[in-house]
Amino acid sequence: MPLPAAVSRWQAAYARASPVGKTWRELGLAYLGYAALLPLTLLVPELSMSEDNAGGIEGMFSDALSGPHFYLALAGFFLLLAVAVPIAEELIFRGVPLLLRLGVQRVLPQTSWRVVSAVIGVGSAVVFARMHNLIPGTLPLPQLWLGLLAWHAASTRGLRYSMLLHGLNNAVVALLLILMVLAVGLEALQDLGVGEQPMNPAPAPAQP
Repeated sequence: MPLPAAVSRWQAAYARASPVGKTWRELGLAYLGYAALLPLTLLVPELSMSEDNAGGIEGMFSDALSGPHFYLALAGFFLLLAVAVPIAEELIFRGVPLLLRLGVQRVLPQTSWRVVSAVIGVGSAVVFARMHNLIPGTLPLPQLWLGLLAWHAASTRGLRYSMLLHGLNNAVVALLLILMVLAVGLEALQDLGVGEQPMNPAPAPAQP
């Protein structure tokens, strides 16, 4: 059955794009997937990100932003979430599977390489998603979807492009959180379960 015209055009544009262009298109695909998965994750909490994962972000805001260097803490939070975390996670969740795939391909016939790559990629995405929810019986679908896209980027173009995709994805989240803090204060994030101590970017005036 022929693909819809919009899908065919997207595939053609993706094929013509540069490696970085492909990464930007995959980022858009990631957020389209998140939107499509949103109703299911709202209906089934076990398929969404649990509070144990949000606890790390909560701790960063509560501890770092309560200090005197508010804007420096925001910059550090952004660099941690958008740069350090993607590099470290991609080295583990895509780098190790890539080495495993390379080893397996040395002993298996070439006709099975595509199947092996798909199995390893799905397995790495499941582990990646599972590690974002430490509660038994949960598997966050948004992280699973991102893991599949990151594996595709790493296995077809190289690990640096999965790092770029992961970093861009996290940068969007970090920027949204930072803009919320700057616009309406940390109290808005408390309603989302992020941060527990009210903070002000400006120091409190001295009492007379």
